[in-house]
Amino acid sequence: AGTFDQVIRHPGKYAAAMPTCGYRASFLTSDEEIILLKDTPLWMAQNKGDTLVNPEHSRTVYNTLKDMGVEHVKYTEYKTIGHNCWDRFYRDKNVWNWLFDQSL
Repeated sequence: AGTFDQVIRHPGKYAAAMPTCGYRASFLTSDEEIILLKDTPLWMAQNKGDTLVNPEHSRTVYNTLKDMGVEHVKYTEYKTIGHNCWDRFYRDKNVWNWLFDQSL
């Protein structure tokens, strides 16, 4: 939720954001709040079997943005059980190539 929070609080500050295991805190409960993420490219990642943060949170943010026509949003969901998706996500060279292709 911290990544989402920073993108919403500081529009235009970040060239991109990569929330992992993101959840929708009290500030991200409606479509009107989710759309505040629309101007920052996002690549979200989650494990399907995350027992600490329900993957439905990331799915909802992703699907809401896609349904609103936002094209620069990506979502990777691993079939792994457990919370730690970041090790696998951050080892992926495609993630870093995507990140460094973004600019303000």
